[in-house]
Amino acid sequence: MGQYEKVLDFLKRYTREHTQQLCSMPITIWGAGNYGRLTYCAMVELGFACDYFVDSSPEKVGEVLFGLPIYAPETVLGMSGSPYFIIVAVADDIEIGLRIKDARGKGNFYLMMCSEIRAEQDVNHAARPINQIRIGYSRNREEMPTESPLLGSRYKNDGMRIVPLDGFQDKALRRLAKWLSSCEESRTYKVPCLCGSINFWVLSEKDRYGISLETVLCKECGLVMQNPRMSAEGFRYFNAKYFADINFINNAQPPEELFYWRKKDASPFIHKKLKDYLPPEGTILEIGCAAGSVVEYFNELGYKSVGIDLDERYISYGQSRGLELYCCDAEGLLKGNEGRFDIIILEHVIEHLVDLERELLAIKRLLKPEGYVYVGAPGIKGFSLEYYNFDFLNSLQLMHLFYWDKDTFLQTMCWYGLHAVSCDEHITAILKKGNVTGFRDKVNYSGDILQFLLHLERHRLGLQKGTYSGSDKDEQTGAH
Repeated sequence: MGQYEKVLDFLKRYTREHTQQLCSMPITIWGAGNYGRLTYCAMVELGFACDYFVDSSPEKVGEVLFGLPIYAPETVLGMSGSPYFIIVAVADDIEIGLRIKDARGKGNFYLMMCSEIRAEQDVNHAARPINQIRIGYSRNREEMPTESPLLGSRYKNDGMRIVPLDGFQDKALRRLAKWLSSCEESRTYKVPCLCGSINFWVLSEKDRYGISLETVLCKECGLVMQNPRMSAEGFRYFNAKYFADINFINNAQPPEELFYWRKKDASPFIHKKLKDYLPPEGTILEIGCAAGSVVEYFNELGYKSVGIDLDERYISYGQSRGLELYCCDAEGLLKGNEGRFDIIILEHVIEHLVDLERELLAIKRLLKPEGYVYVGAPGIKGFSLEYYNFDFLNSLQLMHLFYWDKDTFLQTMCWYGLHAVSCDEHITAILKKGNVTGFRDKVNYSGDILQFLLHLERHRLGLQKGTYSGSDKDEQTGAH
């Protein structure tokens, strides 16, 4: 059993017995070294939010680890107010334990984790390996730059995932790791921004699953994107073979389960957004239809609906229900269908499109002259915050190539001749065909995007707990 497995196994059993106590007070980790990092990752995996680190090293005090401040011992032990819980994550912890014991008159609690683990080393517990997944282009740990990504050290390529996975997802992730490290299709290439720029800031070096990839911010327009990235062929293979298995909990949501879930929740939502733009008995196309639940929903309302997707498993299930579904992309549907559709739906699809220009050109050719395009995407300032618990890192995934806010999304669509009838920060938009503006007509939103993401990272824990008041309070108070 490795170090991480020991820490995780111990904390899993301890937190099960003391959940109420841990949830009722701030949690600090004493030690910003290896054990401290492992402890933080284990607590995140177990669903607990930590508040700060403590370390006696002058080089570490004042720095940030995983987005949390590192305080000196005197600062924490001298804090007044409500009690807090200290997890001592330092191998030689006896002296620290005595020091904390002297301060217990303030009502604080502590756990000498390393001593407890050493005391039970003769007990064999089930190990759970940590995923250390690296995409094809990644460098060895020894070759990685020492500077942290722009959003902080929590975004460094350390192989640590921040989301729990079930057994099915874990196996799929391991299969993906093998494919990423061994197949030609998984090679990655640097690409320019959609605006043509090649100047970027690196925001993150990994995704939510610990997969090594870079998410960057264009310095000249503000678009957030994955770069470098795989080729279109690589992503086509990934979407067909791995996307669903990793992204959906509980056995990757078999086709019939995903079908009924989307028909119950997603379909009525999309219809509500589109009801003012739907002509009687119109024709509808959903791109990225999965098993076709939205297609069936609109058919039942009297529309003629078609769906396309790249996953044969879902397409086959939908076809078995008598739906008109095809396993292809938008360009593959062009023959015999140009100018056919009144409405084209892309519900959380557009962020996955490798060749966005090619796909949008095909979409415009499939659309009637007065037709509308519905787009739903994870907006940086909307969906990503609410759905991903105010954690930008939690929204980063290998399958997500682009991240927009309202301004950068509308600008991108205008470059390709699609203009908004309506749009919000969730990136729920209704678009129609217009004139192409050209890349020279661009506004630089990079400063606004960067300021927002840094502000979000600074106040992430307070937003999660609902305690953020909207002002930059002194973090020395322990209020986050």
